[in-house]
Amino acid sequence: MWKTCDYTLGAIDPDGKNLVGLPAYLDGFGPETLAILSMDDGTPVHSWGSAPGPAFYFDQVWENTEHLLIRTYQQGEWAIVRVGLDGTLEYAVAPVAGSDLNAPFLLQSR
Repeated sequence: MWKTCDYTLGAIDPDGKNLVGLPAYLDGFGPETLAILSMDDGTPVHSWGSAPGPAFYFDQVWENTEHLLIRTYQQGEWAIVRVGLDGTLEYAVAPVAGSDLNAPFLLQSR
């Protein structure tokens, strides 16, 4: 067992080895940092900030044991980003224009 005050804990991957870590305090428009944490001891496997410019990470859903899908908003565009446990980032759905009040995508949770 482990505990943390550094993260808000999120979705656990399908094989139970990793989970999503969001900022310890969730306030404002949305989370600007994201981490994948090891279920063994809570250490970050990978983490991402919001540079360049603010990026916001919403609705994290595990696609499979190796990839996390995230609805993102950055610089007036929404996208679905596929995050790999190896640290790779790629668009699962290309960015489209929108506003903070007009999100064109939703991810279904399981």
